[in-house]
Amino acid sequence: KNASDQELQIKEKDAQAKQKMSEIKLNMQEATQKRSEAEELSQKLKVSEAEMQEKRAKVESELAECQPVLEAAKLAVGNIKKDNLNEIRSFKLPPESIRDVLEGVLRLMNNQDTSWVSIKRFISQPSVIQEILNFDARQITRDVRESVL
Repeated sequence: KNASDQELQIKEKDAQAKQKMSEIKLNMQEATQKRSEAEELSQKLKVSEAEMQEKRAKVESELAECQPVLEAAKLAVGNIKKDNLNEIRSFKLPPESIRDVLEGVLRLMNNQDTSWVSIKRFISQPSVIQEILNFDARQITRDVRESVL
């Protein structure tokens, strides 16, 4: 009876060992799969980071090109004299180029009334030059930008 008990125990232990071995193999397969997925994600992340760095470099380059233009524009706006604005306001009908520029400025500053009366009212404001110089272009919506272009 002792030998048959031992044989039964051996079979049970063998079955348990096989079960554990199966679990270990399954866990190893899952770990291998997860490692493979992690490596794939890591590779995608590297590609994304490289693309992002490339885009950042491009944007910084474009910004560097725009900076002198922006500074020149600010300087030009800062050099506008009150007499210049008074002269523009005195026009019954302004030259088309002046009207086009001022309509664009009003639209960019979110003023959709671009009638000559509205333009004259806008340029009559004592702080108009400062408003333009302090204007945050990041506030411009895509629709407004497209309407000006």
